[in-house]
Amino acid sequence: MDVRQRRELMVAGQTVVEAVDLDDYAALAYAVTGPSDPLPVPAGVWHRFAAAVDALPAAAPTPGYWHGAVHVTGPEYAPVAHVLAATTGRALRRGTLGDALAAARNTPVTVVARADEITPELLAELPVDGQLGLLTGRDLDAVAALVARTVLQGPRSVAELDDLWFDMFAEPGPAPRTLLGPAATPRSLRAALRPGAAMLAGRGHARDCLLHLNGGGICGRAEEQPRLNAPLPVGAGWSDHPAACQQSDRCWRDDVPVAGHLRAAELRAAVVVLDSCRTAQAGEGSVRREVALPLTMLEGVPLALVCAVGTRGGSDWAGQLFPALVRAGLPLGAALAEVNTAVTDDEAGLGRLALFGDAGLASAVPKPPVTYVPGDEIPAGRAAALVRGTELLPVDPDGPLMVTRRGGDSWAVTTAAQRRGGRVEAMPASPTAQWEELRTWVQRLRVAPQMGLRIDRAVLDEVYRDAAAAVRRRAEAGHASAAVAADADFADAARRLAEQQALLVRTEIERFADNVHFFVDGWAEPWSVRIAPEPDECPQCGDHSLLCHTVRPSAGCGEPLRYDVCVRCGEMSAGAAEQPGSVTVRNPAQARRCEPVPIRIIVTAPSDASITVAVGAAFPHPRRLGVVMAGDGAAFTLGPGERRELNFTAHSGDSAALDQQVFKVVVAVNGAVRFLTRWVWLRG
Repeated sequence: MDVRQRRELMVAGQTVVEAVDLDDYAALAYAVTGPSDPLPVPAGVWHRFAAAVDALPAAAPTPGYWHGAVHVTGPEYAPVAHVLAATTGRALRRGTLGDALAAARNTPVTVVARADEITPELLAELPVDGQLGLLTGRDLDAVAALVARTVLQGPRSVAELDDLWFDMFAEPGPAPRTLLGPAATPRSLRAALRPGAAMLAGRGHARDCLLHLNGGGICGRAEEQPRLNAPLPVGAGWSDHPAACQQSDRCWRDDVPVAGHLRAAELRAAVVVLDSCRTAQAGEGSVRREVALPLTMLEGVPLALVCAVGTRGGSDWAGQLFPALVRAGLPLGAALAEVNTAVTDDEAGLGRLALFGDAGLASAVPKPPVTYVPGDEIPAGRAAALVRGTELLPVDPDGPLMVTRRGGDSWAVTTAAQRRGGRVEAMPASPTAQWEELRTWVQRLRVAPQMGLRIDRAVLDEVYRDAAAAVRRRAEAGHASAAVAADADFADAARRLAEQQALLVRTEIERFADNVHFFVDGWAEPWSVRIAPEPDECPQCGDHSLLCHTVRPSAGCGEPLRYDVCVRCGEMSAGAAEQPGSVTVRNPAQARRCEPVPIRIIVTAPSDASITVAVGAAFPHPRRLGVVMAGDGAAFTLGPGERRELNFTAHSGDSAALDQQVFKVVVAVNGAVRFLTRWVWLRG
């Protein structure tokens, strides 16, 4: 073609000029020095570009809408990268993809690269906090057309058009600009996108080349790519497999013909967010690139695509948070990093997203964001609002959706999540954080019958179920009142568990007062006993004369038990192998009959945890043996490092036997029960 016959096109006052071949494109590209210079578009995609540029609003390039830098990996795409950098006022850097990944941790980086460079391995290595955009296509012509459309349509399309949300997993309901559940079909989505959308975001099941909709899907097959002319040889690898539509005239979805799907290239939206599994693919992957959703979509109307690397699950607000962050003025790359870090920090989140498109594109010239504090009235709007603090929930059930971000702040999302504005509150520390402690507590009490103790297993099971349900409701609470109710239910379950522990101690004290028995006589058999090779320090006399025995009941299948005997002072303890904190009994070794005998029980909590304690003490057969323990048992809670002393008194009458009198102390700490046996010699 004669260069003088080169076609030109005026788009929003900006001249677009045709490049007849690659050499001509390079010459025209390097002639671009600023946003007012003509934009080159290759002749091979001229008609496709002209059709796509009419689908969305356009405006002359304004460098203030772009952030960060442009990065190019090789000489082939250097002219395209030069056009993007020169028209948007950004620096152009050359280097490897590794260099771009490192730079993207601090600033938005747009990588202009060949599709085959974006391998599954590269996608797997993308940093969670990376502000990286992969601007690519099936060939150089496609990338050049995408750059021209991004420069002309990006800022104005996002600023002027409204957003659209669809969710295949949500229950249908009235909400503006939403397609929920059965309402999300190819026909309804095509109709809703007819006037165009700034950002289309949605959730649904996906399979590499297709995202499901009711009665069809968003199809990744390019319009110009019919089925393969010849079958490919079957290999042993797991890459570049032909999809069903490339091998025949049918889709792998037998219920929908290929023509019944909505083509990815047809979506009249500037930015598309697909929060679905296995949709990020450019180079070799599980299907051939002719049906890859990102490459097909970027050859049509959309300018950028955010989609999942591998499996995505949980954090169902990701597709709503991204558009709200862009509306708040964040570049696409910065919004991507915010979403990925929030998903990573969310205990229910799985997987992350990748951006195909320009990471530096923003919806508006940046301005300082309005920052709120808990208690402020947050207005409804398309933009996310920054709120100081974490663990925030809305006061009203339909109030702002709160997402915690790294750095001690939270994002409030309203319109993008179909929520109203309103106040948010900082929630106090939830007692459900002690779930693991409570679960362990229940397990300790469940094995009490192995030690011959009496416990109501049905009550323990009920407490466990109620506590577990409260933990789940607290995690799923969408507003403050639901969280407070869940916390109250969990606290009630913990209170009932403490009551069962105290009841166990009282019951055992009453049994001992009516009987003379040694605690280990009631342990379940068969059992195995192992004696520690070295004696330990006795908590009573302080000598290293304590023989420690580890007991495994139920042929080694039960919970481990332990009993210790001091060969010097006679101290004996038995019960759970591990008990939080420490318990010490202080009493005189001998006393005169009819004189009161003071007995002190000292309980100390560990330095890093709180404990709930129940304590009791008794002498056996007080009427027959003549020694009575005065002093009530107690149930209490100690904070980390706290210490409490309980005072009991032994009274003996004239008929008390002048002999060694045994008494027992029962201590239960967070479900771990131990018996301490001590003696007092009565003298005349």
